[in-house]
Amino acid sequence: TAVALRGQRISQPQTPLAARVKNGCQSLEEAVRAVVFDDMAPGAGGFVGVAADYSIAMEFNSGGMSRACADYKGRREVAIHK
Repeated sequence: TAVALRGQRISQPQTPLAARVKNGCQSLEEAVRAVVFDDMAPGAGGFVGVAADYSIAMEFNSGGMSRACADYKGRREVAIHK
């Protein structure tokens, strides 16, 4: 699992999000949501996570977050607000 936090690539399994997914206790979407809303300060930002199966999860706890993604299934998303 690789995740991006405010533009920094983090791929170590010891990160809170990667550990949640690697240990099999949460899906990527559940882990991203938990880290953003439980571990990060309100308004701090968010995550764009990509799993080994190419699934993508994007979540934020601020007023907005510029984000974009595309996948092999045809998903195309560009957004700033919810």
